Amino acid sequence: MGKSNEVVAEVEINALHGHRIFNAGAAVDIYRRAHDYGRQLPPGLEYVDSWVDLDYFRCFQLMRTDDRALFDVWIKAWSDLGHFEIISVRTSAEAAQHIADKL
Repeated sequence: MGKSNEVVAEVEINALHGHRIFNAGAAVDIYRRAHDYGRQLPPGLEYVDSWVDLDYFRCFQLMRTDDRALFDVWIKAWSDLGHFEIISVRTSAEAAQHIADKL
């Protein structure tokens, strides 16, 4: 896997998956901050959906943007409570279309 805060795959679409690892015991603080201040997303970075593991250790978030640098702004707001890995993703349908000429 790539380093924290690094896009590990370049694609031609604007969806990115953010994988956030909570600092030990930080789940309550994370949810408190989200409750009090919202997601703290800069304009242009769109939250799509997220999934949290059952132990509140990892959060997988699907975000959308045309500007990768906006993740740095968002990560800065949360970096005291966890660390991040940003991975470019595409839908299965887009992946199939992208690779179709190689089949």
